[in-house]
Amino acid sequence: MQLLVFHYHDRPGGVREVIGRGLPLLMERLDGVNEVVFLMGELRDAGWREALTARLKRQSPSVTVRWVEDREWGYAEPGFRSLSADSVQRLRDWLHPSPTARWSVLWAHNLSVGRNIPLLRALPRLCKDAGAELWLHHHDWWWDGRWQRWRDWLAAGVASLEEALAATVPVGPQLRHYAVNLADLPFLQTAAGDAARWVGNPLPAFRPPQEAEVREARLWLAARTGGRPVWLAPVRALRRKNLAEALLLTRRLAPDACLVTTGGSSAEEAAGWNRLRTAATAKGWPLAPQVLAGMEASAPSVPALMAASEAVMITSLQEGFGLPWLEAAALGRPV
Repeated sequence: MQLLVFHYHDRPGGVREVIGRGLPLLMERLDGVNEVVFLMGELRDAGWREALTARLKRQSPSVTVRWVEDREWGYAEPGFRSLSADSVQRLRDWLHPSPTARWSVLWAHNLSVGRNIPLLRALPRLCKDAGAELWLHHHDWWWDGRWQRWRDWLAAGVASLEEALAATVPVGPQLRHYAVNLADLPFLQTAAGDAARWVGNPLPAFRPPQEAEVREARLWLAARTGGRPVWLAPVRALRRKNLAEALLLTRRLAPDACLVTTGGSSAEEAAGWNRLRTAATAKGWPLAPQVLAGMEASAPSVPALMAASEAVMITSLQEGFGLPWLEAAALGRPV
């Protein structure tokens, strides 16, 4: 069996966590996976890819693991209307089972967030033509606090909400839908019937960091905060993470504390994030931003940073699931 895995990119985030934790479990439950192919729009984190490849090879020594990048499969630029002929042909080539595989499954993540509408509209047809199953794993929705995406649908030639909904939740004999939130299941079943299922995010046995790791994390944080108490926001610097409220709450509840954020921002949101940083500096409010961006491999782990913090801040306006809630609870940190 050939198992293909799609995501827009390999950057840190909740979707990547689900892929990394869920893929070994999925391979245990599927019969005869002998090839895993990752189809991604952007490959940046070689360390993560190498670690996941090694884990899959330890689990199944004979499995072949490949990583394929095509920028047309990533976040689409405004006005992007269709995939090129070359990109479509690459998808066709990979979707057809290899000579050693009896059948193919494409496990596609978060296409429902609407970051690449031409790809979302093309994949059901391409999978049908190739005889491949398409499993759509829904983490977020483009209409859930993201109505700016409607402009992208219009630019892609979609004229109505009904047409956009049909493209977001396509139906067909080779299609399956999986929701990470149980509350989304009734809606999915209305659109897709029995082809829709709920699959909670995979949570392996949690290993709390050792005391030595926590001590190291405290020293690491102290070097970046001037020794202030740390209120940690273990999220990327995105607008929907609502970090302005996290900063205000920190000032209100713990005026001497420093708000520390972990992940990087995105190019389209960098200007807004920079305005927040400038405002915090002007007010003299302690803020240590994006401390893990670009150095995840050499810095303390997020659980160690959580354990070394006074409190964990989670102020997101929208989350597909929200793993930090469970991690903070497992570490006994106030949220």
